[in-house]
Amino acid sequence: MLRLSNSVRNSCDRFIPLRLNDEISPDPSNFDPLDHEVLENTGFINYAKIRYNRNNYKNALRSALLPYEPKVLNFFPPKKFKVKKTPGMEHTWPVKPREKPVIGLPKTVLDMPQFDSTIFHHVCDWSSEGCIATIFQNEVHIWNHVTQRRIRITSTTHRIEYSIKWKNGGTQFAVGLFPSSVGIWDVVANKLICWESCGHYAHKCKVFALEWINAQLLVTGCSLGSLKVFNSELNKIRESTFAHTGAILTIVRSCDGRFIATTGMDKMMIVWRIPTLEKHFTFETDTISRAVAWHPWRGSLLAVGVGQRNGHIVIFNINKKSSIAEEKFTYRNATVNSLTFNPISGELVASYFVRDARDRRKGVGVVVVFSNIDRIEEELHLHDGPILYLLWGNKGRNLASASADENLCIWDFFGKMDEQSQNGRKKKEKNTPTSSVLRSTIR
Repeated sequence: MLRLSNSVRNSCDRFIPLRLNDEISPDPSNFDPLDHEVLENTGFINYAKIRYNRNNYKNALRSALLPYEPKVLNFFPPKKFKVKKTPGMEHTWPVKPREKPVIGLPKTVLDMPQFDSTIFHHVCDWSSEGCIATIFQNEVHIWNHVTQRRIRITSTTHRIEYSIKWKNGGTQFAVGLFPSSVGIWDVVANKLICWESCGHYAHKCKVFALEWINAQLLVTGCSLGSLKVFNSELNKIRESTFAHTGAILTIVRSCDGRFIATTGMDKMMIVWRIPTLEKHFTFETDTISRAVAWHPWRGSLLAVGVGQRNGHIVIFNINKKSSIAEEKFTYRNATVNSLTFNPISGELVASYFVRDARDRRKGVGVVVVFSNIDRIEEELHLHDGPILYLLWGNKGRNLASASADENLCIWDFFGKMDEQSQNGRKKKEKNTPTSSVLRSTIR
C-alpha cells in the first residue's frame, strides 16, 4: 500500500506544494508504486517521482539488509571503461571528458505542478548563487539549492509571464511583464527596480526570450520577432525590428560575449554581433527549435538541434560560417529539445524526446552526454515528457533537467566522488554562506 504524506517535514523538497500527494512513501509490507486504487482520487499521478521513490526505497532496503558489501569472487573481472582511440581521431570540440560514467540517480526531484512546457516560453532558470526560479501563476517562486527552502519571491499583482533570466551575481533577474514589457527584479530590495515597454505594437508584443550579455547589457526577443538590446537600467541601445519572421524562441550568448544566437518560429537560426545587432551568419534549421548552445571556452563553436522526426545535432564554426560535424541520428523518431555544454569538462549534454512509434503524442525524455559528435558517455532516463530545460548549478557540478512531466531533477554530473571531495575542501575553509544577503532574504 502507499501512504500519502503532506507533512511540513516532507514538503521541503517540493518546489510548489500544490498536489495532495506531494510525497509518496512506501510501506515495506506491501509496496506497489503504481497502485491506481490508492491514487485514483488524488488527481495527477507523478510516475517519474514514483519510480524515483521506488529506487530510493530499494537502496534503503538493501543498505538495511546488507550493511556491508558482500565479498564475491570475480572469476571474470568487471570490464573497465576505456576510450577507444583510433589513429588520427580528433575531438570535434575542445573537451576534457570524465574517465567513466558517474552520474547515478538524481539527488533531488522537485515537483513542478502545472509546469509551463510551451516551446516559446522560458519560465525556469538557475542562478550562480544556487537558486532555481520558475514562473507559477504569474509570479516567481524560488527554491534554494543550499538551504533547501522555497519561497514566492515576487509580488507584482500577477504581471510576470513567459520569461525569466538571472543576472550573473544572483541578486537580480529579468522578467517578461504584462502588458508587453520587460522588468528587472532586485531580490535584496524585493521589488521591481525598473521596467520598460516593448515600444511599437506594445499591445500585441510579448517578451518570450531574455539573455544577459554581461552586467550592463540585456537582450530581449518578442513574439513579433523584434530583437532589442537594453542597458542595466532598461534604456534601449539597439533594435532589430524584424529580426525573425514571427516569434523569437531563444537567445544564447557566446562565452566571450561577442555574439548571440537566436532561433524563431520561422525555422531560422541567426548569429548576431553584439551590441550592434549586425547579422553574422544565418542557417535554416528545417524545424522549429530552441536547442542552441555555445561552447564554454571556444567562442566560435555552436551546437544546434535540427530535424523533426530524426532530430540530431549539428556543430558550426561561425568564423568559417559553416558546419563542421553532424550527429548520425542517435535516436529514431526523436527531436532535440535542449542543448548545453558543461562549463568544466566541455562535454555536450542534449535532451531528446523519443516518440512512441504507434502514438506520436507519447514518448520518453532522455538526457545524453557526448564527449564527441559520435561518442556517447552517458544516458539518463527518468522523465516521461520533453525536457525543455537543462540548467547548470554549483559552477557546473550539478545538472538540472526540467520536463513537461512536471518534474525537475538535479543530478551530480561528476558523481559522488566529486561531492565527497567538495565536502573535504569545505571543512578546511571557513563556514561562510555563498551569499548571506540572498540566503537571509529567501528564508
